[in-house]
Amino acid sequence: MIRRDDLRRFLTDWSPYELAWVDVPGAPTPEQVDEIALTMGTMNLDEPALPEMVGSRVWFSGHDDCYVTVESTNSVVPPAILGRLMALLVGSALVDESPVDVPDPDDAIAETLIEQSPCWVGRLGTVSDDSVTVDLSAVAGRWRLGHQLPERVDRTVTYDVNQRVWHSFSR
Repeated sequence: MIRRDDLRRFLTDWSPYELAWVDVPGAPTPEQVDEIALTMGTMNLDEPALPEMVGSRVWFSGHDDCYVTVESTNSVVPPAILGRLMALLVGSALVDESPVDVPDPDDAIAETLIEQSPCWVGRLGTVSDDSVTVDLSAVAGRWRLGHQLPERVDRTVTYDVNQRVWHSFSR
């Protein structure tokens, strides 16, 4: 458990590997933790989760680096998570034997993407010594392992390795 005020610090070094979390007001009792786990484990993913968890403001579920689901009443959280996922994806293309530090894209990039579509599929595009692109496809619903990746690319986000800045443009 972490305090709500510690969320930004948590996201700073965050990795999405098999992670599920829900924000709750106050310190839950062991019984409440069991109830939250049961709710999260049995919910229909096509329905919003937060109404089932009274007082919660954030619900996140992630599987490896394949997919995540985020619900939040705080408009800062989804763009922060989307930005971190893009930075992690770009970092995976740049790392060799030593760690790399890829900053998150400007919040406006992730906010614009979320405004355009609630569901995106992203994959590495072109990788060079100077830049790395993330190709993004807006999809109608949740993507899962076993689903074919979309062939079209709706947006491309480019990370400039030398200047350490992000650029976004439509196709």
